Amino acid sequence: MYESIKLREIQSLVLIAMAKGPEWTQPWAESMPVNALTKKPYRGINALNLSLAQKPRSEWGTVKQWKRLGTHPKLGEDANIVLTHFPVKAHGFNEESGEHFQYTLYIERCFDVYCADQVELKGPFFKRTVTYRLQNRKKMDAFIKRKKVTIIHGGDSACYDFLADKVYMPRPEDFFSTGTGQSKDYYYSTLMHELVHWTGHYSRQNRLHHYLTCTPNGEEFREHYAFEELVAEMGSAILSAYFGLSKGVRKDHINYLAIWMQHVKDEPEVLLKATALAQKACDSLLNIKKGRKRK
Repeated sequence: MYESIKLREIQSLVLIAMAKGPEWTQPWAESMPVNALTKKPYRGINALNLSLAQKPRSEWGTVKQWKRLGTHPKLGEDANIVLTHFPVKAHGFNEESGEHFQYTLYIERCFDVYCADQVELKGPFFKRTVTYRLQNRKKMDAFIKRKKVTIIHGGDSACYDFLADKVYMPRPEDFFSTGTGQSKDYYYSTLMHELVHWTGHYSRQNRLHHYLTCTPNGEEFREHYAFEELVAEMGSAILSAYFGLSKGVRKDHINYLAIWMQHVKDEPEVLLKATALAQKACDSLLNIKKGRKRK
């Protein structure tokens, strides 16, 4: 189902970005890609793909959507792609029971989209007042407080303790010492990473159960751990974009890049799974309700 040419194209883009080092998810934190017409954020694999295009604007749309906004792509501009799946009713027959049944298939479709800086500067879209999400420490603090996460400050590393269900962070002043807004953002983006881990507890999304079933430090454990780090890093990027934060580079992730790259090379479905789980974690943290269920 997912062995599409378009998914392979996204796979190649991600591998190229990963080859640049541990900062490969940093561009995602600039702003969340949104649809220019509906104003809805792109999600999952589409958010990752459009972010890695590193365009100066975050609004995207199809030719038809830009036409409705009074403009059109400039001559010679290359489109990017978004993937979607739409339901199709299908009928089957059970030879053992002799019964007919109905089920739903989800057919993959892709659409060409263009960024706002790739279209002509005309029409009502460009008459709007462009507003950017302001960095707001109080807003972030309120968000974190609502989660009721046990956060212990001290030490020089950030981590989530699955067994104790606690997040450990360096003291905020250790990030704020330079006095720059960016250094303050790094504290919050690092905390966002650990909060995504926190959603994986068995009492929440039960994503970390393998920690209890694998041999500690064994090969299977390391692969599961690396995959979870990939989910948390993507989740941190989504949340940083949502809150308008400058995302810090986690140098320790260089330890997992080789594993991530090998997984993505072998199975492009890994990207879909990781981005879907990261999106699910962020939706939970932001209290975003699910849409329709898909089988």
